[in-house]
Amino acid sequence: MELFGNNAVIIITVREPVSYFTSVYQQTIHEGNIVEPRDFFVRGDAYDKVPSQLTSWRMDYFDVDSFDLEKLHNIYKERFKNVYMVSLGHIREFNFLKGPLSLSCEEVAMLQKSFLDAPPSNRSYSILAMHFTFLRERLLNVLGAKSIGSNDRKAIDLFYLLKHGNKGNKAKDSHQLSFSALPVAEKVKQLPFRVIRRIFYLSWRSFMQVNLDKSKWLQYKKYTLPSDVYLNESLIQKNRNYIEYLTETS
Repeated sequence: MELFGNNAVIIITVREPVSYFTSVYQQTIHEGNIVEPRDFFVRGDAYDKVPSQLTSWRMDYFDVDSFDLEKLHNIYKERFKNVYMVSLGHIREFNFLKGPLSLSCEEVAMLQKSFLDAPPSNRSYSILAMHFTFLRERLLNVLGAKSIGSNDRKAIDLFYLLKHGNKGNKAKDSHQLSFSALPVAEKVKQLPFRVIRRIFYLSWRSFMQVNLDKSKWLQYKKYTLPSDVYLNESLIQKNRNYIEYLTETS
């Protein structure tokens, strides 16, 4: 609002709720934050009891009872004059951009072709990949260790900043440089850390998505959330109805 004013064009894409929940959860797993789905999806009252444990950079929990698409839509409509909500299933048509961006039919056709020609990326872990990931985590836990995920790395970044100030950024940045660019003394210091990180995080995700899930010997089977996970079925149906309403009125 401060940057663009209430004349800004707001486009919100929405997705079938359970499919969206699954995607959000699996992205958490992809980033190395290994948590059971029944511990990740929580009721609103439980979520409200742990504000002191939540931070701006982490999604430790997902408040299922607050996921209301109609409410989200109204929040934006109250503040902006041009708000469009489109179902993910209709993205490939790109007709929703015609009005707000004044696109010609030729420009829309070009977007449609680019979308269809784009290779898929970041496909969610299969059932088998999820199974292996949790098995690996349990083995690490037995050894008194755990995966270093994106949440942990952001906490480490904050630690560097609080402890060292701007110098902490330089110390942190040295861990982001290519190994060959480091001086010899720094290579010796970082070698164990980089080997561990490579084995237990970076190469694991790559192996799961590229080697395991794209193997011609194994059939890719999509992961689904367990039936005992709380998802608020009545709110899910309300959101589905609202997506259907958006589709009919677009």
